Amino acid sequence: MLSEAPVIGCNVKPKMSDILHWEGTITGPKGTPYEGGIFQIELNFDTGYPLNPPKVSVF
Repeated sequence: MLSEAPVIGCNVKPKMSDILHWEGTITGPKGTPYEGGIFQIELNFDTGYPLNPPKVSVF
C-alpha cells in the first residue's frame, strides 16, 4: 500500500467528491531530462478495477 511504502516524488489522492477519480503530481527524477519538472496527473478508475486498468492523463 502507498500509505505503508510511499513512492518518493509521487503524490496522489482521490478527488473530494469521487473515489474513482484521483489527481496528483510526479516529480521528475534527478539525472534525467525530466529533472526539476512537476507533472500533473489524473487517474480515472472504473467499477471494473482491478481487472480493468485506470486511465491515466499527464498534463
